[in-house]
Amino acid sequence: MAKSSAAVLALALLALTGCTSTVAGEPAAPEGVSAGIPETPAMWASTQIDPCKLLAAQPGTAFSVKPHSCAVEADGAKSRIVARVGTAFDHSWRKRSAPVTVGGLTAYQRIDASKSTFDDTSCKVDIPLSATVSVQLEARASDAAVESGCASARAAATSAAGLLAKPEGLTRVMQNTLGHWDLCDLLTSALGEQASREEPALNRDSCKTEGISSSQVSLEATTGTDPVSDARANPQGATFVQLQGTEATQLISGLTCVLEWTQERSPVERPGYEVQRMRLAAEQCPRSVEAANKIRLKLAGKAPAPPARPAKLGFPEGTPDESSDRACQVLTYVEPGDCRAAKGIAAPKGIEANMTAARGAESSDVACALLGPALREVTGQEPVLASKGKSCVGRPKDFTLDVQLVVDADSSLNEACTMGLARQTVSLSGKPSVSCGPSESSLMLTAGVRGSAEAKGTVGVYGTLDAPRGISAEQPKDAERLKAVERIAELVITRHFTS
Repeated sequence: MAKSSAAVLALALLALTGCTSTVAGEPAAPEGVSAGIPETPAMWASTQIDPCKLLAAQPGTAFSVKPHSCAVEADGAKSRIVARVGTAFDHSWRKRSAPVTVGGLTAYQRIDASKSTFDDTSCKVDIPLSATVSVQLEARASDAAVESGCASARAAATSAAGLLAKPEGLTRVMQNTLGHWDLCDLLTSALGEQASREEPALNRDSCKTEGISSSQVSLEATTGTDPVSDARANPQGATFVQLQGTEATQLISGLTCVLEWTQERSPVERPGYEVQRMRLAAEQCPRSVEAANKIRLKLAGKAPAPPARPAKLGFPEGTPDESSDRACQVLTYVEPGDCRAAKGIAAPKGIEANMTAARGAESSDVACALLGPALREVTGQEPVLASKGKSCVGRPKDFTLDVQLVVDADSSLNEACTMGLARQTVSLSGKPSVSCGPSESSLMLTAGVRGSAEAKGTVGVYGTLDAPRGISAEQPKDAERLKAVERIAELVITRHFTS
């Protein structure tokens, strides 16, 4: 049944009920504690855990859908729970996902509300295993309520969290399978070329070599039926080529030559999911065949030895799960040492006091002291505040508005709107001000607090609309909602820059 994106978004908001978020005033992790978070537990889990074992508590028979993914279906295949191991989950994904707790472990929930219909309604719960890798449980259903899907994903994640306490019971029975490989590691070791994956391919089952496009090799592993048998039954332009020890289909599309072959039987079979098949693409068929043979030769040997098995996996609620403070999740990207939770200090009163503070070591904390109360009053929500450089970045608890505030004692209003941005003259609380490059999604305001465009001393308030935290949706466009940025700027100026 078709639904508008707005309707999906509204139901997705309901599904976030019960999700928690870090707010200003919560204790920050001790400095340096989270910087030592090891990757080795996640490295072990990514190749040693059988994802089907994470679904042991789910009704139905689990089956492999990729070497690092497993699924169970219900309601005549109308709904599906998928478990994935080794999913990429870094700081940027934490920012986009709503914090939840499953089985006592820190986790993050994300809803895909970008669909125009309820086909493939998706709710994902990631349980971090390190600062960059997670175990992911996804509930997908057609024509289902979003909140029901998220409840199913959280329930599956809760069961999986209990199993992560004893990882020795989750290991793969079969040895030396595709599941024991990260395909980026496979490409690098087989071809001697650096390889990486990009969104949306954030799992261990796809990768491509780096470099110019004409030399790149992409590799993907899926579970399905034998591609050679399929092509013989329905050729559709495919030819056949002999690789070392097996036959592959070959299909030329433009300059790209695509090979597909069966690498091994699926560890957990069902009709339509009998084999693990490989798909390799490169420009020119000799390059594809050469790369495929090198990969098959590498797979014929032993998979890389894993690190030592950890005693348990996951992060208990309240412990750091990445290298930056939890408040820094207001930012999509964070460089080491670039962000921390704001310190609770008093805001200066008056222009001169604020200009002096802007030149001091605590300038970003002063900016947060200015921004926090105004953001709270305008949005009606407790703000999340982070210190970044000399500025403060804040969001309301639902993350729907990103606001950055910076006080600059050494620039004038005439220096605002650089990089060719359109400049519009405005007035904020009686101060000469400009709006730089306004759009339906963002508003960048700068005020000359000393009353002239030439005088040194400005306050910048820059706001951008965002979807609610935990909901993957298109960036909102709403000029009326952006007026909140103007109100925040005027409150800050009226309270702190009028004398």
